[in-house]
Amino acid sequence: MFSLWAALIAYAVFFAPGKSGEEDDIMKHLLTGSFEQADPLVVMVFSFLGIFPMIFALLILPNDTRKLPAWPFVLGSFALGAFSLLPYFFLRKERKHIERKFSEKTKRLRDSKLVILILAVLTAGLYLFGIFMGSIERYSEAFQSSQLVSVMTADLFVLTWLSWYVLKHEYKMGTRAFYSFIPVLGPLCLLLLKEKK
Repeated sequence: MFSLWAALIAYAVFFAPGKSGEEDDIMKHLLTGSFEQADPLVVMVFSFLGIFPMIFALLILPNDTRKLPAWPFVLGSFALGAFSLLPYFFLRKERKHIERKFSEKTKRLRDSKLVILILAVLTAGLYLFGIFMGSIERYSEAFQSSQLVSVMTADLFVLTWLSWYVLKHEYKMGTRAFYSFIPVLGPLCLLLLKEKK
């Protein structure tokens, strides 16, 4: 996990193509909510990175019994994605288990299939929007011209792999975990089908 985290940082800092900061027009459009100015595929990926932290909250927090709390890493992932989540996995070496108390409202929200279903429907809509309205060619151009898009793309790949890792090794889903490689939608469908303990 540490090697993957270091590689992701190295890519973002030294190797990601495209303009950054004030020169990155696509970044300006996305961060100001001017989504009509960006290709739908770019908007789709950007939106996926907003949904993934909620998926990891649903995956990690219910089993958060280690001494190192997961919530700061999950919270950080809303802004930093895999850059925030990966350290949790290589720092949580201690096996000492601690019971964390959640409010009843938090527990209901955490265990709600309705929340997962809403996220799945939203994700399906984003797939339709991105695939049918977007362009691979324009996305490729955005990848080369915008550092944000190139880093977003790498982040999406890492988060997709990480969702597979959690579902395979911590939820013991076996071969079904491979559905996680359908970004965002795969993990959500697996969570919907997961039986309550």
